[in-house]
Amino acid sequence: MSSSAAYAAEKAERIKELKKAAGIEEHSLARKITDSDLYDWNATARFLLTQIAVLAMKEDSDYPDDAPQKFKDDKVGWCWMSQKKLALKIGKSLSTVEKLIARFIEDGVIIPRMWHDENKTPHAEYKIVEKMLDAHQRPSQRYDQERPKRYSESRKGSAANQRRNSGGKFTKKTAVMEEDDE
Repeated sequence: MSSSAAYAAEKAERIKELKKAAGIEEHSLARKITDSDLYDWNATARFLLTQIAVLAMKEDSDYPDDAPQKFKDDKVGWCWMSQKKLALKIGKSLSTVEKLIARFIEDGVIIPRMWHDENKTPHAEYKIVEKMLDAHQRPSQRYDQERPKRYSESRKGSAANQRRNSGGKFTKKTAVMEEDDE
C-alpha cells in the first residue's frame, strides 16, 4: 500500500472512531460502496463490488465442509461465490468479472484467499477492505459535487474524433440519414 493510501486508511479509521464516539450510525458495506467515489462511471465494477459485500458470510452462514479449518473459523465477511456465479449474478462475462476482481485486488479494495478442496478444485474467497471504502466516502451526496472526468480530453468532442473512433461509419451513417430526409 502506498503512503497516501496508508494515510487515507489511517484517516478513515480516526473518522470511524470519532463517529462511533458521537453515536453516528455505521453504514453497511453495500451502502458505503454506493456512497464512495470508487469506480465512478463504472456501474459494473460497483455492482460486482456490492454483490461481493451482500454475499459475504455471516456467523450462521453455510460454508463448504471440505474448507480448511482456519477458514471455517474466520468466515465472517468473506464471499466464496465462484467467479462464474458472480458473472451470472451481475449479467456479465466471466472475463469481465476476472478483470474487475484483479483490479479490486490491485487497488487494495478486496483481499483474496485461495484453497483447494479434496478433489483439488481451486476456490477463491474475497473480503472487502472496509478501511478503503471509508477512505473514499464522499463528504456529501450532492449530484453536482465535483467528480472525476468520465473521458480524457483526447476522446471528447469533434466529429473527426468520432469518425476516427468509428472507422468512418460516422460519415456514411450521416450521409444515409441526409438522403432519407430528401
